[in-house]
Amino acid sequence: MHAQQTEMSNIRVQKIVYTTDTLHIDSLSIIPNSFSILTIDTSFYSIDYSKNLLIWKRKPGIDSFHIQYNVFPFNFSKKYFHKDVQQIERLAGMTTFYYDAIQANTGGAFIDFGNVDYNGSFGRALSFGNSQDVVLNSQFNLQLEGDIGDSIKLTGAITDNTIPFQPEGNTQQLQEFDKVFIQLQRKRATMIVGDYDIKKPSGYFMNFYKRVQGGFFSTSFKTSIHGENKIGFGASLAKGKFVKNILTALEGNQGPYKLTGSNGEQFFIILAGTERVYIDGELMKRGEEYDYIIDYNTAEITFMPRRFITKDLRITVEFEFSDRNYLNSLVYINDEWKVNKKLQLRLNVYSNQDAKNQAVQQTLDSTKIRFLATLGDSIQNAFYTSVHTEDTFSNSKVLYKKIDTLVNGILYKDVYLFSTNKDSANYSLSFSYVGQGRGNYQQSVNSANGRVYAWIAPLSGIRRGDYEPIVVLVTPKKQQLITLGASYEIDSAKHLYIETAYSNSDPNTFSNIDDKAHNGFAARITYDEKRELNKKKGIYLTSNASYEFADKQFKPLERFRNVEFARDWNLTVNEKNEDEHLGFVSFSLSKNQRLKMEYQFGTYLRGVSFTGTQHIASVSASKKGYRVLLKGDLMQQHAVIFKSNYYKPTFEAEKQFKKFHSLTIGTKYMIEQNELKYSATDSLTKSAFSFDAINFYIKNKNDASTNFSAEYTHRNDRAVKNNAFAQSTEAHTFSLNTTIRSIKNQEIHFTGAYRILDIKDSAITTLKADENSLGRVEYNFSVAKGLLAGNILYEFGSGQEQKREFAYFEVPAGQGLYVWRDYNKDSLKQLNEFELAIFPDEKLYIKIFTPTNQYVKAKYSLYNQAISLNPKAYFS
Repeated sequence: MHAQQTEMSNIRVQKIVYTTDTLHIDSLSIIPNSFSILTIDTSFYSIDYSKNLLIWKRKPGIDSFHIQYNVFPFNFSKKYFHKDVQQIERLAGMTTFYYDAIQANTGGAFIDFGNVDYNGSFGRALSFGNSQDVVLNSQFNLQLEGDIGDSIKLTGAITDNTIPFQPEGNTQQLQEFDKVFIQLQRKRATMIVGDYDIKKPSGYFMNFYKRVQGGFFSTSFKTSIHGENKIGFGASLAKGKFVKNILTALEGNQGPYKLTGSNGEQFFIILAGTERVYIDGELMKRGEEYDYIIDYNTAEITFMPRRFITKDLRITVEFEFSDRNYLNSLVYINDEWKVNKKLQLRLNVYSNQDAKNQAVQQTLDSTKIRFLATLGDSIQNAFYTSVHTEDTFSNSKVLYKKIDTLVNGILYKDVYLFSTNKDSANYSLSFSYVGQGRGNYQQSVNSANGRVYAWIAPLSGIRRGDYEPIVVLVTPKKQQLITLGASYEIDSAKHLYIETAYSNSDPNTFSNIDDKAHNGFAARITYDEKRELNKKKGIYLTSNASYEFADKQFKPLERFRNVEFARDWNLTVNEKNEDEHLGFVSFSLSKNQRLKMEYQFGTYLRGVSFTGTQHIASVSASKKGYRVLLKGDLMQQHAVIFKSNYYKPTFEAEKQFKKFHSLTIGTKYMIEQNELKYSATDSLTKSAFSFDAINFYIKNKNDASTNFSAEYTHRNDRAVKNNAFAQSTEAHTFSLNTTIRSIKNQEIHFTGAYRILDIKDSAITTLKADENSLGRVEYNFSVAKGLLAGNILYEFGSGQEQKREFAYFEVPAGQGLYVWRDYNKDSLKQLNEFELAIFPDEKLYIKIFTPTNQYVKAKYSLYNQAISLNPKAYFS
């Protein structure tokens, strides 16, 4: 048969010859009621439109004839698929699947654990789409607890999710991902294998919190009638390293604030739950309803409306971050021996070391290792050039040319400038952030498809950039600490504590230079006594004396002193290591817990250049709902360069009215004045400061059906002007917190604050006058015995948003979304030359967003609502 058709037409005309009773007409589906044979009546035949068949009911009178019909552009009886299903069917045919209905209804457990109780979930899910291959998602969560025989108790948790990131840090309790551990316990012995945490033992110098993966064994046994020995040993791989950040609080800016790693890393992962956040020395609580939330994957912390952030706050964040530059091993031994009723001994051994021959995230060749070996302990200079010569020009790369330039009569050599000239753009550079004022380059606004850096000339010999064409090489480190302590109970009222510590800290195990300076020693002795002066009147005298020594080479694992220690003694971050002597003597006289008087004297010596003394005295009294506190703190310090008088008096008073639902009215007044002066000239430094603040508040009991607290704070800040203190700013802060639970099955929470900052002298401060408001309203309800429950949340305030950059990268044809069109015909790829592609063969590029370390301040508001239906709660 022969078919005729016109271009772009669905009409078919064919001449056919009668041969059989059934004839296949076309490969495309025929439109119903469009078929006809010009010379034969329809009673002679029928059409099967689904299969495109002509079926003769009886033989026609002629042998050949013409047919005419219309067709669809598809064959609806044909199978269409993106992947060949027969390949799956052939593979599945190799395996036989059985299902026994009787066995399935026996009620047997999925896994038989015997006498061990378990609960959890197990899931496997397939995800697929018309433009997506099949993806297998897994989820496994199992908790075990029970006896496995021979008095062995089993406890375990196995959590495995195909989620390559840390949990969200917006709640007080965290949901752990990818955590596996098994714990076996028999009598006094315990063994744990897998993921676990080790924390600070009893003692003073050894302070740490580590998340590790390995094994730990502990046991205890009697050594005498009153003696007992507890021993623990662990060997593991450490997941992270400790770092401390001091954040600069911005006026009215809730965050997020970016955290940095110990080596200046900008992008890393914080180990969930290891952070400790302090504001003005007070430990904060994580959670949306508390003080802060933290994004462990981007290393950003945001403060909630309960904690209004101002320029006056001191924010310290300590955490463990995932450092996988080297394979890191940790060995820990703990031994606590109770000799008798009076004497106890403690031994702790900690050894954490990078395997210098097993680098993980960085590649070190022999040249780089030799370079690191020449640095010794000066690892702050571990900068390696990242300038590479390109043999051929490429329009898909950001390239630079090298020149010598003359600025203000000074010749600068080897300056790299962005270039698109094929003859001179011969260098490819990688830049690292080194901090403001420490580099010669800064990020440039450019239309090039990639990040461009521009050279900026120094001003009066001072660098003005924050980037350099270098890479920071991370050295393998070793940190070891051994502590030996003893506590002796002289009698029921007198106690003596002694502890010594030895440290071995090597910041660069590639180098033998400075090895003699790695061993340090520290010791501490403390005596406390509590005397009963008058038992009938409840008068007691408590005294304490302590002395602490640490040589300049002693390196603790983490901070072991008060978080505000450096501020209390006017120490800077870049303070040179010196031998330290720290002593305290304190006395406390109390009567019936209502009247208390305290005095503490402290002295602090650093080498031969720093001498400081501290006096702290306080009186507190409470009676018939009244409470009064008067406290004075004076620190005097003298060093070669600086000297200071730093005093901090505080007065607090409040009255509680029990007849008015325990309503409390109070006030607090405080002054801080730090007269930091140059020793040679006796003139105030720019770091000297002074302020006073008065606070009034009214509140009721936290567990009241309607709980509230309202505060007003007035603060005056003073800075140095003409060798004296002059007022620089004045601030007024109003805050209100309330919780309403008096409405049945409903709860309303409100937190709000408003602050006005006035500038009194613009010559001594760079701040601008500002007004900021912050608030959060949350409404929870449930009706019909919990059948319907809901939550409505509204939040507003000021924060900051991270700037993002983007670039286009080439991918295989059809897998991208964008096309490059060279509009200016310069053969160079600019950002404004990429656009969304229409045709599949043009889809050659994807857009990649990259975060930066720059932020912009912005107002924000958040609204969220959720309603849930729970029939089970209603009918139970």
